[in-house]
Amino acid sequence: MTMKRRKALLLFSFGLLFSALLWREQSLLAELALLRDEIDGLARQERQLTEGLSRSARHVQLYKASLAEIALYQRALPKDNVEFYSLVEGRLARNNAVVNAIRPSRAEEGRIAVQIDFSCPYYALLELLADWRSLEAAVRLRSLVLSLGQDGQVGATAELESVLEGGTSK
Repeated sequence: MTMKRRKALLLFSFGLLFSALLWREQSLLAELALLRDEIDGLARQERQLTEGLSRSARHVQLYKASLAEIALYQRALPKDNVEFYSLVEGRLARNNAVVNAIRPSRAEEGRIAVQIDFSCPYYALLELLADWRSLEAAVRLRSLVLSLGQDGQVGATAELESVLEGGTSK
């Protein structure tokens, strides 16, 4: 081999090596750009998941606070008719209401209802309604009809309803 050919081969080899290095650099830069895009996408996804997690944590805290507040107002259900009538009549007696009639009323399956015809002073009626509202058992005032009585008395017909524990009326 002559010197010219050696120089040409050496120059060609260096050119080829230089071209290979440039090509490898370009491919690594392209791969680096793809990885940076992927990192940016993962960072964005992390932010979204972190926000979602903090939002979920706030919802859990609100849920727990709501449950704690609801627990303060839990009501029991009467076990049978006797317990329900006893609760209702106890509040009538406590407020000095004169009971004219007390009779069962129609109710859906699993519920009990009672219709009470009574009279008492107006202020006692308000206290009676507040007492029924604060009973240990869940009670709903289905209807209330008021009439003017004698000597400052108010005549009333109230219909109260409750759900029985176990869901069956006895």
